[in-house]
Amino acid sequence: MESHKGYIIIKENEYFFTLDDFLFIIYVGANPSARISWPEINTIIDNEWIHVFDADNNELYLKVDCAEYHHKDEYCYHILGFIQLFHFNRNPLNVNVKKEKTVFECKSIIIRNPIIDFMLRKDKTVIDRSIHLLNMWKDEKAILDDVPSRKSFQIKIDEIAYMLCFEMMSRFEYPKPFPFEMFNTLSVRSEVGVSIDNIWNVIMAIKLFLQLISQSRIVNFDDIMIDFKEEAHPDYNAFIYMRQDKEQNIEKDKVFCYEHIEQGIESIFKQILDNQICFRSLFRYSDKEISTYDIMNICAAFESQFSAANPKFIDKGQKAIKRRMVKDLEGLRGNYTSDEHEHFDTVLDGLKHYNDTLKKRLEIALEEFVRIYGEKEVEFGFANDFSLLPERMKNTRNALDHGNPNYYLTTAMFRDAELLRAITYMLILQAAKIDDINIKECLIKLSRYPL
Repeated sequence: MESHKGYIIIKENEYFFTLDDFLFIIYVGANPSARISWPEINTIIDNEWIHVFDADNNELYLKVDCAEYHHKDEYCYHILGFIQLFHFNRNPLNVNVKKEKTVFECKSIIIRNPIIDFMLRKDKTVIDRSIHLLNMWKDEKAILDDVPSRKSFQIKIDEIAYMLCFEMMSRFEYPKPFPFEMFNTLSVRSEVGVSIDNIWNVIMAIKLFLQLISQSRIVNFDDIMIDFKEEAHPDYNAFIYMRQDKEQNIEKDKVFCYEHIEQGIESIFKQILDNQICFRSLFRYSDKEISTYDIMNICAAFESQFSAANPKFIDKGQKAIKRRMVKDLEGLRGNYTSDEHEHFDTVLDGLKHYNDTLKKRLEIALEEFVRIYGEKEVEFGFANDFSLLPERMKNTRNALDHGNPNYYLTTAMFRDAELLRAITYMLILQAAKIDDINIKECLIKLSRYPL
């Protein structure tokens, strides 16, 4: 990203700032009269946003991640992303121009990411769409004949309705030998103007969606275009720049195909927005290895997803045995001294609240997975001894949870984690009302041999 610098007024004092590599630094300087406290510095934050003008009269809205104290003369904020407004009627050389805060809102944004291209690469209309876009450079009135429009999807975030559509776009790039670039995008449109907070929440939901369909813990955006062509054009243009986490490593063969998830896209977004998918535990930490904490994480993700799908699930056999044991133990309380009652009650209370149903849940979900995927296919794509997963995963999770140093981990246990990840995805796709045939096509992307 390009650097920005300028001045900001805090408590009637003017301070120099820089924005570079998503670090916003305010320089207090050596003048004792300009000293300022953290609480006073933090007054510039309005609902997690900082608003400033840079030296070129560009208007910036900065999304704050966290603060960092450098030393007595520097205060730093880590920035998650920012919106930059390029005002057409503000001469960068005119330092006396009146800088009034713009009430920013828009109705449409366009997001580009390789995951979208990989998702649509098997779309049979890609070639026709590409030809149409090339023809438009020759004749803007070119008509897209015999190519059906892709479906639009409606989602609601912060009580605002948005229409999502996957579209192909083109761009002229003069330096390249073939100066036309074609790429797929996700366009998001609203009938009403939305604020920066609304836009940010939309972007975060789309980021989670792309993580899900690509099985990627890290998804980065480059600049996000704000499209003003369908509304009254303001006196500025705007782009959204997002901080890059780490280098994203998207495996194209693991990205779900559009045709396999099309019927469930709206439902997937609803699960995301209702916080029904445990993203923090769903993905491996590293693309190159499976670790013990990956096993713990996927167990947590599975249990969360199973509970979302079966909120009233009860292991009736376990419940009946527990009820009888509690009744028997309560009758034995008189056999213990009053000094022992505290420990007795603690043990009894532990039994009352015991609810280890992981194995039973795994058995139910695995049976459903085999029904959809096929027994021979599970053996080929995941593990020959997949039937041992419920007992083995329960024991592995408990050993790791309780720090058992004598429990020996084998390769099979790490393979179990990948099979359990696929089972968790199955629950997500079933909740999205995707049919069994398309669920199986998606689950192949999680196997040892994604196609």
